[in-house]
Amino acid sequence: MPPPFLVVVGGLPATGKSTISAELARRTGFAFLRVDTIEQAILRSTARDAPLGIAGCVDPLAVTRDAWRATGLAAGARVPATEVV
Repeated sequence: MPPPFLVVVGGLPATGKSTISAELARRTGFAFLRVDTIEQAILRSTARDAPLGIAGCVDPLAVTRDAWRATGLAAGARVPATEVV
C-alpha cells in the first residue's frame, strides 16, 4: 500500500486554492478538507465565539506551513507543499 499523502495548498485569497483542491480531490478520490471547516468544528465544540487566528489559513506563515508538514510526516505521509499564485 502506498504511504499516505497530505497535499497542503497555500496562496493568497481568491487565487483558486479551493477550486484547484476540489478538482484534485474529484480526479484522485482524495479527501478535500478546508481549514475553515476545521475551524468551524472547533468553534461549535467550544465556548469560543471568535476566529481562531492563524488557523484561518492562506498559509502565509512559516509556523503554519511547518505545522501541517510536521503533522503529515508524523503520520508517515508524503507532504508536497504547493502555492497557488
